[in-house]
Amino acid sequence: MTMLGLVILVNSANALETEVDLRKPIDLSNNASHSKYQSVVAVKEHVYVAWMDGDDSVPVYDIFFKASHDYGRTFSSVKKLSNGDFNYPPHVVAFGSNVYVAWTNEAGGEASVHFRASNDNGNTFGARKNLGDSTSSYSPLDMAAYDNNVYVVFDRFGESETEKVIRASHDSGANFDAPLIYSSGPCGGTEPRVAAWKNHVYVTAQDPCEDHPDLIFRASHNNGTSFSKQIYLGDGAQQVKIVSKGKFVYVVWNENTQDVNFRVSKDFGRTFGAAIPLEGDLDVSNPTPQIAIAGSSDVYVVWAANTFSGGSNLTASDFDDIKTHLFFVASHDNGQSFEPLARLDTDDDYSVNPRVSASGDNVFVVWQNISAFWTPSGSEVLLKRSDDKGLTFVDTLVIDGDTGDSLGFVRPDVDAIGQRVFISWWNSNELDTPPDIMLQRGKVT
Repeated sequence: MTMLGLVILVNSANALETEVDLRKPIDLSNNASHSKYQSVVAVKEHVYVAWMDGDDSVPVYDIFFKASHDYGRTFSSVKKLSNGDFNYPPHVVAFGSNVYVAWTNEAGGEASVHFRASNDNGNTFGARKNLGDSTSSYSPLDMAAYDNNVYVVFDRFGESETEKVIRASHDSGANFDAPLIYSSGPCGGTEPRVAAWKNHVYVTAQDPCEDHPDLIFRASHNNGTSFSKQIYLGDGAQQVKIVSKGKFVYVVWNENTQDVNFRVSKDFGRTFGAAIPLEGDLDVSNPTPQIAIAGSSDVYVVWAANTFSGGSNLTASDFDDIKTHLFFVASHDNGQSFEPLARLDTDDDYSVNPRVSASGDNVFVVWQNISAFWTPSGSEVLLKRSDDKGLTFVDTLVIDGDTGDSLGFVRPDVDAIGQRVFISWWNSNELDTPPDIMLQRGKVT
């Protein structure tokens, strides 16, 4: 395994042979309400964005959706997918012409998972479906799609235990199989995750009882009809992410708030290699890993974390137990080994909420800097780009120099397809006024 000391990558624009043409951002919501917690997905020429929209003072939020069919140049009129009450941040996935949106709804003190499907690239949606009760409004859910199959995982209360449930549809979201409980226990672990590739479906859950490691993995090889026995991948797991392609399954997580651990299966989830600590000899705290894959063998992981010690290229002045900083690693052999660890931000930055997307040789990393003291809000959205699979990165590009939100996080999101990239976030035109959902498109030339 290759794992070298920290390499600072801040100013390396001369190494890139391409440029990214960023167009003027589009205000997708453009209303007087509070629009936030958006999700963006791109498939071919189609771009889909869903978000929460409502009133912070009540609070009541609905789920809104817009679609573009010309690479983000123009967007459809807004579609309201929910029906009042309190609706939490939406998840969006797409495959072919199918688009799926799922979210948690709260009504009368009860939480449930709601779902809607479009089979015509987001032009129309089928009826809203209630997939089942959830443990709470804040319980996370996850979703994956492949071909005409879509899978939704979430928490729910059993008679005496917390259950992790998967609901599977094999007809593009028209009908769902009965709930399948793939994990249960008295300890109340959370963060269910799901990934899918052809007929293979992979799920994770946390079971933080003390008699075994708590990160559970199970695999299905028949479109979610049945699952293998549990494999325990790690302990003290948080911020779990899972992706798959071909015979490979990649899982990354924060272990015990101080490690970024990674494991890969190269036999459709039947066995896994040993855990790889991606932070190397760097001492980090509270990492928030995100993962992206591209091509046949490229894996990229980013995270924001505090740094304390270690790193062969670091001195005491580099360590920061107050601000979190942005780190990146890349593998080009399906996660068998990794290139040197890179830091993408500067000492002045306070980097949070990183996201990564990749397509071909292009890698895009977006994040929020909340120490931009030169702006009224103290907050900006930044972009790093590589056109050589993460070997070098261009100088940091400012996507939004003043988000207008001094009170919280604007949660940028990014997706890339071909030579195109789509970046979304929320912005207040005046300091701390109701925010709008913004989308910026770019093309590598």
